[in-house]
Amino acid sequence: MNGYEYVYGSTARKMPENDPYVEKRIHRKKIRVKKYQKSKRKAIFTAVLLFAVVMFVMVRYSMILHLNYEIAEVTDLYERVLAENSALDMKLKEKTSLAVIYDRAVNELGMIKADNNHVGYYNSYKEDTKVIDNDYIQARELENRDPVTLMLDKIRLFLNLK
Repeated sequence: MNGYEYVYGSTARKMPENDPYVEKRIHRKKIRVKKYQKSKRKAIFTAVLLFAVVMFVMVRYSMILHLNYEIAEVTDLYERVLAENSALDMKLKEKTSLAVIYDRAVNELGMIKADNNHVGYYNSYKEDTKVIDNDYIQARELENRDPVTLMLDKIRLFLNLK
């Protein structure tokens, strides 16, 4: 009977439970829905990925721009410091020139240039320094009445240490 069964007492035909045409239609529809959902997920993922890449590029360029502004500020500060340094060098050269020093010594301090008869010589011998050391140690003995310090000073004096 052509795959259809008649229901007794009615003129309606009963459809077979597993109609191959209906199953194919449903299967094709499910495949289309799955493909649509898959392509929809791909599109959303691609959009999110593209947005993330664009944001990353924008952040990088903003960082580069910010660093360029900082470099410009530091360069400007460096140039100002160099200019100030060169101005201070010029002032230092002005103040330390021999002509300025001689003029200040003669005019402000009242100094005169030494002649041969104004030159004095001083010779320092080791005995003189010992005497100075002895006088210094004796003065310290009078200042400090601490017995340990007095003992150390006498030992230094005895050994001729400074």
